Amino acid sequence: MSVFRQPQSEPFVGRARFALTLNLNEDYEGGYLRFREYGPHLYRPDTGCGLVFSCSHLHEVTEVTKGRRFALLSFLFREVDMSASRAKPARERPDMNKK
Repeated sequence: MSVFRQPQSEPFVGRARFALTLNLNEDYEGGYLRFREYGPHLYRPDTGCGLVFSCSHLHEVTEVTKGRRFALLSFLFREVDMSASRAKPARERPDMNKK
């Protein structure tokens, strides 16, 4: 049974615009990326190569049937999306500007 879902494992991931997956090894079987919008096609970048995709695409990683899959995952945001989650610099905080 396939389960497609948007990446939401961490609270900030739901605000991500793009996701990056970078394959770090090749000695495994399975572990393909599949996107519902693209039908039955499977994607597996070569070792050291990555795939960037919109977080609006529902996706899944197929089961790894042999070995272990190692990947670097990262999420990309727009500046405006991150501004709400960052602390304001001291020059913008009234309590820090008092003499």
